Amino acid sequence: MRAVRIVGVVAGLALLAGLTGPSAVVEEPGPPVASVADCPAERPEAVLSRADHPGPLVPSVGAVSVTYCEMPVKNWSRSLSRRDRTLTVGVERMVALLNRLPRRREYVGLVRRQLIAKGEDTTRVSIGEMCTLIGFSHEQWLLVRYRDGYGAAVHVDFNCGTARRGGMRRYLTEKPVEAFLELYRAQVAASRPPKPGLACAGSLPRRQDLLSDPMDGIAVNRGWKGAYLPTELTAALACRYEARGGRLRLVRQAAPTGLDEVRTLLNEAALVWTTSPPGGGQLDVSTTGCGLNGEPAIEAMDVVWVADRTGQVAESRVVRAPCQAVASGRKGPLKVKPPLLPALDAWLAR
Repeated sequence: MRAVRIVGVVAGLALLAGLTGPSAVVEEPGPPVASVADCPAERPEAVLSRADHPGPLVPSVGAVSVTYCEMPVKNWSRSLSRRDRTLTVGVERMVALLNRLPRRREYVGLVRRQLIAKGEDTTRVSIGEMCTLIGFSHEQWLLVRYRDGYGAAVHVDFNCGTARRGGMRRYLTEKPVEAFLELYRAQVAASRPPKPGLACAGSLPRRQDLLSDPMDGIAVNRGWKGAYLPTELTAALACRYEARGGRLRLVRQAAPTGLDEVRTLLNEAALVWTTSPPGGGQLDVSTTGCGLNGEPAIEAMDVVWVADRTGQVAESRVVRAPCQAVASGRKGPLKVKPPLLPALDAWLAR
């Protein structure tokens, strides 16, 4: 777990997601690119470096690919593996995004303009730096490769909200990893991967921990934010199970035809809903204890399998009795929102 260090008065980092204005990029020399054959293999040093050199974060001309590198953090399970994906379409868009990320003084200006628009006092605003204690499983890098074989590796630090290369530090007013994955999913879909087959298991155990491990192949190219099903679906299959003879037995199955409706319903089912209590902050009102205690055993459950245009498969599990809950690889168990249950009944009545 990373230590926390706070420099100065922290202000404005909570506004990060709402700041999207581009910053002027001055074509001044940045750190030289190096001969990079592969993704970085070690965690970067000086995570809280205050270096703020000018110039584009990466060279703006001659890029041929961008690789998203995920390096497992050593103190996580050894079962985690390194995950690298390479984008060759839309590379110029990624380079432009990285070079739009603002320097400290530009970020301060963005924060102040945001506060002024809200009518708040900005006379004492000073942007410090705060790194959270979120224990991410992987370090994130974007490696930009160039025609001459050289590359520029940018460390994307979600804990600190920064992107860094050498002595350059930029603030994440945009989402470079999510932008990469959106382009990468489109690239994979354009390659027309084989359409996977979907099948209902004949039976399942009745234990409640079925809600803890739904299959989720789509997660690898989804990222940590955004929709549960970010890409258009190519197939769906609904399976209904009832308790018989100590197990959940398959009693009905159907292939819904309205794939856009399926995707919308499952995306909504995977959302965490919050409310704002009188004391401020956000209160999660969508989680449920159903399926967490191991008792009573499940009596009825529906499972929805989906495949998307990238050739990946995922499932959502919906407990119908003795309590109601839905779980996906995105989140669970959550309370079941009203539109999902009648939709399942309609699909499985066919």
